[in-house]
Amino acid sequence: MGLARRMWWVALTGLLLWPSGAQGQVTVGDDLSMNLDGSLSVGYFGSNGNILQSTHSLSVGGEADLRGNYLDPRVLNFVVSPYYNLSRANSSIQSIFDASGVNATAQIFGGSRYPGSVSFGKDWNHEGEFGIPGAIAYKTRGQDQYFNANWSLYQPNLPSLSLSYGLGDSNYEVLGAATRGSSNSRIFSLHSGYQWLGFNLVGGYSDFKLTEQLPEITDASQSLVGHTDQNQIQLGISRRFEQKTSLVANLSRNHFTVDFSGAPAKQTYDNAAASLTTNPARGLMLVVGGAYTDNLAGSLLQPVVAGGGTVDQTIVGESSHSLDLSGTATYTPVHDLSFQGSLDHRTQTYGGFGVSADAYAVGVSYGRSVMGGTLATYASVTRYTANVYNEATTGGSGSISYSHRLGAWSGNGSFRYSRNAQTALATYTQSGYGYGFNAGRKVGPCIWTVNANGSENRIDSVSNSSSFSQGYSSALSAGRISFNGNFSRSSGNSIQSGSGLVPVPVPSPVVAPTLLILYGGNSYGGAVGYTPIRGLVFTADYSHARYRTHNESAISENLLQQVDAKADWYFRQLHFMAGYSRLLQGFGAAAGTPVQVNSFYAGVFRSIHFF
Repeated sequence: MGLARRMWWVALTGLLLWPSGAQGQVTVGDDLSMNLDGSLSVGYFGSNGNILQSTHSLSVGGEADLRGNYLDPRVLNFVVSPYYNLSRANSSIQSIFDASGVNATAQIFGGSRYPGSVSFGKDWNHEGEFGIPGAIAYKTRGQDQYFNANWSLYQPNLPSLSLSYGLGDSNYEVLGAATRGSSNSRIFSLHSGYQWLGFNLVGGYSDFKLTEQLPEITDASQSLVGHTDQNQIQLGISRRFEQKTSLVANLSRNHFTVDFSGAPAKQTYDNAAASLTTNPARGLMLVVGGAYTDNLAGSLLQPVVAGGGTVDQTIVGESSHSLDLSGTATYTPVHDLSFQGSLDHRTQTYGGFGVSADAYAVGVSYGRSVMGGTLATYASVTRYTANVYNEATTGGSGSISYSHRLGAWSGNGSFRYSRNAQTALATYTQSGYGYGFNAGRKVGPCIWTVNANGSENRIDSVSNSSSFSQGYSSALSAGRISFNGNFSRSSGNSIQSGSGLVPVPVPSPVVAPTLLILYGGNSYGGAVGYTPIRGLVFTADYSHARYRTHNESAISENLLQQVDAKADWYFRQLHFMAGYSRLLQGFGAAAGTPVQVNSFYAGVFRSIHFF
């Protein structure tokens, strides 16, 4: 008998014969106390595909959870959780591959004035996701590692202080792509707070650095290599006066450098904002405020930069600024009825010209019980004037929702609509709609539910600015058996980031057409679960997605099909299981040559309290 087989039989024998009685906590010396729980699995594993060698082996895997404290849980407590050789076929680990890793956390001086924490994690053969908005995420395989440390100081009559430092790195492949991806990040932050003469004062500093290599989503044979360096200083003040009036003000300076082309885009922008809220009379609330930024383009693209997205030097390099002054009044004469009115004045400079715009809006919201259900409505009208329009523009928005129970049915529905609504840029408006519906009822011994949702939004008069999504699902369950199915489709425009595609935050000219990635496609799937006898559970699911992405120079046809099936039988202290997973994924021009991965597992595992 070979060494591997002897080790497998030793593990199986130990698993079956391990005593079921619980042992007590282990104490090392007088100060260190620990508990160890976990699970051990042994079984047969097989895998094959066109990106890995065919393997068939007797497999040993498991996970553990070691918890303990030193002197006292408030002084030091820790958790260490390793796992080995686990996948979705034989555990709750969400990976089609045999993943291994460890996560560890330690809390220091918890509950004191000087609390701190340290955490570390690392995994191998990890399944990740590369996302397209509104679609099933495409699968990646790789390894990740992180380290975080935090410490705080809380002393009476002194400002609080919190420090945080973190490191992370990742190496992965998008299955089916010809290039690999990687990222390395570092973040440091400092925050402080203080109360002085009734004012709450807060301040903070953060510095974020990211280096990454991204498979280009429209041409999987190419890579984008980029560097992001971003730091921010924030100051804030707030105070409440006599329970009727409150003041909030914030000031920040942001700087980022992004280099995806060998020509770094460097931007610095300052933001200042303040608002005053008061309740001068019963049911009446007034809010006045203002905001200013000295670099409008830079501030609008900051969320994309923070997520590792690409920006264009020629766009963010243009001079731009924005001043926004507003006032809002809300009057609620009775509980279910509310009136709103607002004034907004904007002065903006971007794209080489200046804009001055005013908006006047009135709205009403109303809700009440109608025909045994609950109805809620809202409607508003807005009038815009701007120095670039020949005449004023009218816009509006509205929404309605209703929920009701009628006999065996219960459900709710909603609809919203907007036309010529304000965007972050004064000369652009957006229109769109959205709806949602769900209902359920009992049909004999079965419970049936249906759901539907959809939305479409676009920037008015801007080509390639529309985004659309639609989804439908239904489920039927009857005691021991259940079914569900779903269908969705989506399309829109986006920018590439480290996690895939992200929706475009603003229209041209802030985002150049050369950066836009258009996407569109559909996905569908279903699942079934069956429990023929107590302790025996069968589950299976299937998903399919096909999406196209393209920019000005390339087109990518992307395909994903995934099947998972699993059987679980719980018998006394043992858990017998068998699982099968199949992944077919194509990524690149004409879906390239699809990657295929198959894996199978059959074995037994047992939860064990070691001490």
